[in-house]
Amino acid sequence: MTLLRALANRIACGVVRGAGPGDKDWAKATAREMEFIESDWSALRWALGSWRILWRWTATPLTSSASVPAAAVEFAREVRKRTVLGLAACAFVTFAFWRSGRHAHHSMERAGAYLTAMAALYMLGQLLARRGRLSTRCGHAPTVHEFRAELQRQRDFHRGFWLWSRMVALLPGYVMFCFGAAMVGAFAARFIAVSILAVFLVLSFLGATGNQKVAQRYQRRIDELDRLEKTA
Repeated sequence: MTLLRALANRIACGVVRGAGPGDKDWAKATAREMEFIESDWSALRWALGSWRILWRWTATPLTSSASVPAAAVEFAREVRKRTVLGLAACAFVTFAFWRSGRHAHHSMERAGAYLTAMAALYMLGQLLARRGRLSTRCGHAPTVHEFRAELQRQRDFHRGFWLWSRMVALLPGYVMFCFGAAMVGAFAARFIAVSILAVFLVLSFLGATGNQKVAQRYQRRIDELDRLEKTA
């Protein structure tokens, strides 16, 4: 096997492992089709083309009531992973900005750092309050009602009050921190501080948009469950 063919195979296998549950069969079929491509360069291009499947995530299709437990377990795993990563990020931000506040050279910078640390603590509290409650232990198969209730809880976490209260808590402190840091530095330091603030505002907008898309995805899942119950 040539180096190019080996690389193409490794990419195809990575796509199969990383594909969402609803895309596994498609990824496996793509990997099998690559075996019939004679040119190594064409096989590599084919494998790289299949990489786009990792940019989307398709959940297990709800074709019948028998598919609900597997979809619920998959959803509980997703929420658990999000919670662990979010708690770690909030703890790091709290520590970093609390430490920055202690070493700040300007009162606005210090106040902004402490406000940002408290906002991170607030976000941490939200994550704990909205952590997954869907029981999947000891072979328990979640019911449609349990699955829908958890989907609704997590949907609300990503929109409305829960989302915008996080944004309102975080933005003022960070803006104060950046302006305070800019006031005590030279021109280059001010430019860097303002640039960081601009990037942060863009990322905040993208984060809010991403949260709303997640809420919409959960709502579509709820609609799937409703249709499933109507046809049962």
